[in-house]
Amino acid sequence: MGETKQSNSKTTLDPCLDCNHLEQRNKFLNGICSLSEEPKKSEICCVEQLFEHYQETSQIHKHLIEMAPDAIFVADTKTGIILEANNKAAELLGIPVDQIIGMHQTKLHPPEESQKYQECFQKSLQIKFGPLIEDTYVRNKDGHDIPVRISTSVMEIDNKQIILGVFSDISEEKETLLKLKASEERFKRLAEASFEAIMIHKDGHVIDVNQHFVDLHGYTLEELQTMNVMELIPPEYHAIIKEKMASGYEDAYEVVGLRKDGSAFPLEIQAKSAILNNQRVRIATSRDLTGVKRQQQKVIESDARFKQLADASLEGIIIHDLDNQIIDVNQQLLDMYGYTSEELKKVPLMEMVAPQSRDTVEEKIASGYFNIYQTYGIKKDGTIFPLMVHCKEAVQDNKPVRIVSLYDLTEQAELKRKLSESETKYKELYQSARACLFRTRISDGLLLNFSRATAKLLGYANQADFNNNFSVSKTYMDPKQRELLIQTLKKEKRVHGYEVQLERKDGSAIWVALSAEIFPEKDIIEGAMQDITVTKALSKTENDILKQLMQGMSNKEIAYKTDRSVRTIEDHRAHIMQKLDVDNIVDLTQKALKLPNHGSKK
Repeated sequence: MGETKQSNSKTTLDPCLDCNHLEQRNKFLNGICSLSEEPKKSEICCVEQLFEHYQETSQIHKHLIEMAPDAIFVADTKTGIILEANNKAAELLGIPVDQIIGMHQTKLHPPEESQKYQECFQKSLQIKFGPLIEDTYVRNKDGHDIPVRISTSVMEIDNKQIILGVFSDISEEKETLLKLKASEERFKRLAEASFEAIMIHKDGHVIDVNQHFVDLHGYTLEELQTMNVMELIPPEYHAIIKEKMASGYEDAYEVVGLRKDGSAFPLEIQAKSAILNNQRVRIATSRDLTGVKRQQQKVIESDARFKQLADASLEGIIIHDLDNQIIDVNQQLLDMYGYTSEELKKVPLMEMVAPQSRDTVEEKIASGYFNIYQTYGIKKDGTIFPLMVHCKEAVQDNKPVRIVSLYDLTEQAELKRKLSESETKYKELYQSARACLFRTRISDGLLLNFSRATAKLLGYANQADFNNNFSVSKTYMDPKQRELLIQTLKKEKRVHGYEVQLERKDGSAIWVALSAEIFPEKDIIEGAMQDITVTKALSKTENDILKQLMQGMSNKEIAYKTDRSVRTIEDHRAHIMQKLDVDNIVDLTQKALKLPNHGSKK
């Protein structure tokens, strides 16, 4: 035996060997190597010997295997390497026989089935008599799992164990079993269905019914089994029932049913012929349509109400299907676009959208976008106008539809344009006002808006520099004065003639009187200010005399009223004119009119 092994080993290494023979031997060796990173030399030698021995002694077995109607695999029990396979096996796996030979038997199965097959393989080794039969799956070349029934048997060839596996494709059997199971499940559900009344009859004589049929008509099962189906239908419908039974009609139809108490109700019937216990019968399902009819009436009334509401709506409404076919519109939409109802039925939905907006609208429809968005529509006369669109998904006549409301934004766009123009004009008037106007932020004192007079008052000739992130906080001679102003505003809401001292761009100090109002919710203070630097320089007596001069009083009248000499009044008048930098009464009057507490009085 040792000489045979040595001879075989030499033969397999002979370069004159048949190429196909050598290729199959190498596959066995590759199969061994795939099982272990470092196969033992003795294992490789053993498989070589088994292969050579199998090639020499199994030619008759090969012919028998090839004639078998099922897929057959022969594998080495020790290594699990496939030694032989027939053409049926190749058909089952979708790969040639020469590629199957040398594979490990576990490669035939999906990964999740490999463990199961290994267990089956081990059981086969332990069974001494008879094959072991198991159901499992093999995976073909395309990755499809095929159900198979495997019959495995262990046998010996000259004291060498091999395992023979017969794989029978049971796809049709599985499919038949699944269909049978599904049929049984459907029958079970039908029998247990309580929402439909079920009756089996032969030539109109009741054989059996379910509980819902009993409840529907008010008879007991025993009573029904003695009755004819015609007794459950008013006479005027008998001809219809007989005609449907005679023709084998299988679609649903409506008649009227009768209860035991004599009351009638709308009834839907659907029946089919069948064979039961070797006799032809009719299996009929029936349904009380009372609720359905009532619901249909509600739907009709609801549709009418919806139509009224839709026509009264200020928005245009379109209902269209998922193919963008218009189903219905309201009157407002017809008025909005200038079409008649008949004309609009012939207009594709996208032709109601302005050309520049069609890609966007199509994308939103395709993506199922249901939020509000703005776009442009195009009227019958070609006018393009702005629209606000709001879409919702709904079901109408058991079909999904989209309800789209359209709001014409033309008036809003016009108002927005006018508002923009108004704001521009207001800004121009605001900035060009002779009064020193301002709007600042409470939190950080940032100057939000101002008139040119304000910039000039604070010594800024370049208005752009004054407006560049300018904070009024730095203009206060004492920062605490602004904090006190804000506290006062928060308490009083507004102030008038509130005096603070500010610093001009050149560093000089000026006094101003503020009239302002606070808006905490907007973080804003708005107001105006007047330069009272000169007035602050006048004494109380001088301010009193100036007021009386502004009232048109003469020096003598003021002297008499204040109990002073005319000479004293003349001196005070001269000091006032000097402080106000004027030379005559006319200039004094003009300048005094600009001063707070003087300009408001004639």
